[in-house]
Parts: sequence; C-alpha cells; structure tokens
Amino acid sequence: MTPILVEDPAIGRAHALTDFVAQSEEASMKKNLAIPDDLYDVEPAEHGGDEGSSSSHVGGADDALGLYLKQMGAIPLLNREKELNLATRLEKARLRYRRAVLFCWWSQQRLVGVFERIKDGTMPIDPQIDVVHSLKLDRDTITKRLPHNLRTLNKLLSTASKDFSVFQRTRTPKGRARIQRQRLRSIRKAIKLMEELSPRTELLDAMADEFGRMMHQVRELERKANQTGRSASAREQQRRAVKDLRNLTHEVLATSDEMHRL
Repeated sequence: MTPILVEDPAIGRAHALTDFVAQSEEASMKKNLAIPDDLYDVEPAEHGGDEGSSSSHVGGADDALGLYLKQMGAIPLLNREKELNLATRLEKARLRYRRAVLFCWWSQQRLVGVFERIKDGTMPIDPQIDVVHSLKLDRDTITKRLPHNLRTLNKLLSTASKDFSVFQRTRTPKGRARIQRQRLRSIRKAIKLMEELSPRTELLDAMADEFGRMMHQVRELERKANQTGRSASAREQQRRAVKDLRNLTHEVLATSDEMHRL
C-alpha cells in the first residue's frame, strides 16, 4: 500500500483493469479457449467457409483486450464534483491511518532511528519517504528539515520517557491527568514533526504489523500475570510475567490499556 494522493479516482476503471489482467492470464494459459461472439453483444460475422477455420481466430489476448474495453466503456466516469469528493475521502483516510501509527512513541523511536541513518549517509533517503509535491513534501525539502526535526524529536523522546515514569509513579487522579495532558502535547508535536519528514507508508505498514505481533505477546503476558497458583513454579511464572510486562510497557512508553486502544 502506497497511499499517495489519488491520481485516478475513477475507481471503476481500476476494477475493470483487474478483470482485464485476469482475462489475459487465463487466455494465455488456454490458447484454444473461444469466447462466444454474443459476449460482446455484436452480430456474428457471416462465414463462407467451414466453422472450424473461423473458430481458429477466436480467443487469446485480443479477446481479453476487447472484453476489457467493453467493460471499461460501460462504466460511467465520475464528474468533477465526485472526483474531488472521492479524492478528499481517500486523503482523509490516508492521513488518519498514518497518524494512528505515529501516535505511539514506539513507532517514533524506530522512525527516528531510520532518519538518523539517512542523515548520517548510511541509508538512502528515496526508498524511505513518500514524495507528495502537492503537500510540498519533496526530497530536497525533507533533506533540509532532517537536522532540526531529528534534534527536536530526540528531545521529545527523552522527555516522553521521563513523563511516562512519572505517570507510572503518580497515584492521584489530578496528578495523572496533568501528566497525561503533557504526554499528549508531546506526542502530537512529534507527529507533526514526523509528518514533515513523510516516512514511506510501507515503513508504517511494517511497524503496524510488528505492533500487532507485540500485542499478542502483551496479551499472553497479561494472561500469565493474572494466573494464580499455589506451587512455587506457578508463582515464579507469574512474577516473571509481571516483570516482562512492565519492561515492555517502558519500552513502548505506554500502559497496556493504551497499547490495547492503539
């Protein structure tokens, strides 16, 4: 998935193209397959010779192309208003997805590491960013932003680690609410700075998949931590699960409830 700005919002044509590819592959595998003339709603041609010689010219990629053109022509085009509406909806969905992945210090840490290697020259920048000219996100602009944005992001990461430790130790509702507001302000600022670097959507997809696998680990640790047993081995397993869960939350800089909501 590379959800850049919509270049062709006529979604119906994309479905027709998919059908065309499928038809082409099927035609190449079955060269002797004949598609009847009535599939195209045309009158059959009159043949003076035998039927065998005429059927030898039917089938193949030309028929698949004709079917594609027939289907494409039957799909009504979007007018300007519908195109703009669809493009706006797709862009909002893309932005919401990207911000959802970035709304986590665990994701921010990994992306900062990627862009640090880019800044140091040990990793090429082009495969790691999405260029969107309409949003002024081009290679040169992102390269110029790297030093300042990374410097600020590293400071925010350091502050986020301290804030999370304070949040874990605070017990009063008023104190936790105050720290939580500070944490939200920091992560929103980090999201804005990271969006200015335009990390490639494939990077975010990979992190979303990894986060999903990590959540399976969190659920398993929670299950073991909540188990009760009288034997020494059961108590030791429970103690180890509680410790591992605490270490994992400090690595992600989010509580287990926050991780579940993410």
